[in-house]
Amino acid sequence: MADFLSKTIFRVLLWITLTLQIDAGGFKRVCYYTNWSENRAVVESRFHLKEHIDPFLCTHLIYAFANINPSKLRIERAYPTEDDRLLPGSGLMFDFTDLKKKNPKLKTILSIGGETSSDAFKVIMGSDKNIKSFAENIHIYINDRNFDGIDINWEYRGSIYKTEFVYFLKELRSVFAAKARDTRSEQKLITIATAAGKHFIESSYDMPEIIKYVDFINVMAFDYFGPWSQVTGFMAPLYSRYSDKNFDHTLSQNWTMNEYVRLGAPPEKLVLGLHGAGSSFTLKSMVNHSVGDAVSAGGKAGPLLKLEGRMAYTEICMMGKDAVVYDKEQQQKFAYRRTLWVGYEDPDTIAKKVQYAVENNFGGVMFWSLDLDDFTGRYCHQGKYPLLSKVKNVSETLAPNTVVDKITTPKVIVTKSTTSETVVSLNTTETLSSKAVDTIKTSVTQGTHQKQSTTTVPTTTTTTTVWPPRDRGFRLFIIDLLIIIDSRNSTTILSFSGLIILLSLSICFLFLLR
Repeated sequence: MADFLSKTIFRVLLWITLTLQIDAGGFKRVCYYTNWSENRAVVESRFHLKEHIDPFLCTHLIYAFANINPSKLRIERAYPTEDDRLLPGSGLMFDFTDLKKKNPKLKTILSIGGETSSDAFKVIMGSDKNIKSFAENIHIYINDRNFDGIDINWEYRGSIYKTEFVYFLKELRSVFAAKARDTRSEQKLITIATAAGKHFIESSYDMPEIIKYVDFINVMAFDYFGPWSQVTGFMAPLYSRYSDKNFDHTLSQNWTMNEYVRLGAPPEKLVLGLHGAGSSFTLKSMVNHSVGDAVSAGGKAGPLLKLEGRMAYTEICMMGKDAVVYDKEQQQKFAYRRTLWVGYEDPDTIAKKVQYAVENNFGGVMFWSLDLDDFTGRYCHQGKYPLLSKVKNVSETLAPNTVVDKITTPKVIVTKSTTSETVVSLNTTETLSSKAVDTIKTSVTQGTHQKQSTTTVPTTTTTTTVWPPRDRGFRLFIIDLLIIIDSRNSTTILSFSGLIILLSLSICFLFLLR
């Protein structure tokens, strides 16, 4: 009997040891790769997956986008180069998931929907049977290509599909859980990308229900200002502009994130969206170039992206500048050259946003997208990926449970401009120190709409802090009388020290049985 018990305990412990995983979650750095960036018109701006991706820069990589075939209730490749339809196969999708061979901690996720394909969801949502079949086919597709999960980027469903969206997520979770249980494998992740604007947040999301089925939420906290705006403004301001009564106070990342929390989203499931491009404008007057000044149109297209009203960080680095201004109130920078005006993110401002996310106990930050950073280091002279490198360094320094690939210290990179420019600031300029540990003590309530409005708001600031931080500790789930991993949330159920204690006690128990 003692021999049988010892063998049984040994097998259970061995199974637990093999099943347990070191936490690859913690503070997430979620990065989107865009498949169309492989074939941009300007050769110098093309982003090649096999050549340019650093698999250690992000904790989660999301592949955007696969197509949805609503008539066949399945997802399909967008380009022939992505998937040769063989198993095991070749193509960009297989190259993408193969990055885990270089970094086993990396999670790879496939995204569907986006700006051009989201209408296909509406066709499928009309039938419960269709939703179930679609969920089954999603699992087949991502499993065959070795993706770790699916990202639902439905832009933007509105109130009519609010209930159907929850049912769809519930079916996805049910399918993923059943497949993991049947195969004794890690359960696939479910993430969603959500709107920043007040209207869409209120009309589209039943947050208390959604959070039951998703692992985390990528909040697209950007596009607050753009070519539709009548005045200059930032694409992704951290805080609202209360100093100007003509600015809608919901147009900021802080308002958006706090609104999701108010609606019931746990902070640790919210991932703050960052953007590698800036909103550009054509000023009506060369002498009026502050935030909130009148514009006649979006800014002229840059030399790489060739997009009116939007400039990648690389294009902003290349831009001749009459002045660079740091706006302390919204913690963003802008530059202008004659009638061209652009508000943007740089390593200093993005560091503050990472610190903001850490201090408010959010689940991480998301970056759209890899190709918008200076991925070759050719244009900004700040090394490869200056924006994402800053995100990585600051998050590893400040977030206690971020997995660190190697010991790194954030450092200040001093560069000399190749153009003549004047650097000025509004109020006082604040930059994050090289140690990136000074606390930013501000937290205000603020949010989003996709278009500029002129709502009059109070001049006083309402303060809402997400505090105290919620425990991200390890959780224990007992299923079928065995301890197994809660792979839905990609969290460790037992800390390393706890595992050592468990194994030590078990060895003592086995010794006593002898």
